[in-house]
Amino acid sequence: MSKLTRIFAVLLISVVLFSLIAGCNAKVDDTNATDTTSTTSDKDTTTEDKTTTEEKTADEQKASIPVINNGQPMKLRVEFASLNPTIDEVPTLEQPDVRVAPREVAREFMKLHPNVEVEFVYKTEGTAWYEWLATVAASNELPDICMIHAPTKNYHLILNDALETPNEYYPSAKRWRDMFPEYLWSSSYILDRVGNIGCIPLAINPGPATGYYYNKEIFEKLNLEVPQSYEELLNVIKVCRDAGYWLHPYGEKVSINSWDFQFSIGPVLTQWLVENREIDYDKDGTVTYEEQLRFAYEGHTLLSKPENEYVLDFFRLYKRKVDLYPEGYASLDYGKLWNEGKIALREDGMWALPGERSNTARGYEFGLFPPPVITKESTKYCVEVETVVGPYMPDPIQYYTIVDPKVQNRSEAHAEAAIQFMKFCSVPENLDKIVLEQKGSV
Repeated sequence: MSKLTRIFAVLLISVVLFSLIAGCNAKVDDTNATDTTSTTSDKDTTTEDKTTTEEKTADEQKASIPVINNGQPMKLRVEFASLNPTIDEVPTLEQPDVRVAPREVAREFMKLHPNVEVEFVYKTEGTAWYEWLATVAASNELPDICMIHAPTKNYHLILNDALETPNEYYPSAKRWRDMFPEYLWSSSYILDRVGNIGCIPLAINPGPATGYYYNKEIFEKLNLEVPQSYEELLNVIKVCRDAGYWLHPYGEKVSINSWDFQFSIGPVLTQWLVENREIDYDKDGTVTYEEQLRFAYEGHTLLSKPENEYVLDFFRLYKRKVDLYPEGYASLDYGKLWNEGKIALREDGMWALPGERSNTARGYEFGLFPPPVITKESTKYCVEVETVVGPYMPDPIQYYTIVDPKVQNRSEAHAEAAIQFMKFCSVPENLDKIVLEQKGSV
């Protein structure tokens, strides 16, 4: 076949295909015109049915929402600690980060309960937390909802029964309790001393509760890697100190309650004790607060006993870090030094992350790593630590007590309103608004 013939054949095939396609299109258009009428009619019916069903469901849900305080006006006072909304709702130079979500959720709640006024309460500036708490409690001014570690004070309403009831704002959950990870209900942050539930968790840690914020420029300049163990951490602090850069430790003084004992030393020590000493008395795999007390009462932590050498060893580990603190560390202006790039590492909580992200005074990039734990490189009283990707059953970071009305001589309506408000905040859509506004700290 000549080249011209082949071209003609191709053109002919193209014309035939075009005709077929055009014919098919015409036929499809006719069919679509007919089918569209039928489909639209079906769709309208389906949409109408769906709308009716949704309206019915919404009406049923609204009908299930209880009337608070018999519809009589009342005020619910809420203290959400670091989840409290900021007083200003519009960013300013003095307060570039604003939190509005809790107030928006409260407004939606008040639409459903127009007789309830939700008022957010703020700790007196410059006052220590428990000092403020004691003051407002003494004057019967405790908020109805407040962040109090349940076992710390006997202010809390026992919530076991309330958690067994449905969440009227979220019908998908048969029990309010089912809206939370089950492991949280055995957390020492949530339970009181006799095992009753005294707090509602609204947020969990994104891993550890604390971490080390570090100056990336200093690490790069000194050729340092993020430490993977407590021993490596001590070495990093020493290298930075020798180069004229400091660690900013958390807290104003050396203490047995230091974060090193809580996050770097304590967890590994506890596991070693489980495997080598009689501390898990009931052999259930969990060391409770009561078991820790019994262990100490029986003398297993006394430094005077030679068999308790492991206790002294762990204090030595902590002292090695304290010896690297800058002279007069408790009185240094760390905020200024950090912004000026003179602090290599800063020990702080995850709650400081939103503020650090919006810190315009800092002229360099920062990083963040979790507290490294002790290994056999540092002590023989140690177990091998397994790591996993992502947080493993992290502790609650924001947990709220509903204050027992009897403690403050109030009517039971305050407990009723507080329970309903916490249920409303627990709805995933509302909880997302409140927590995600924190920008990664929870």
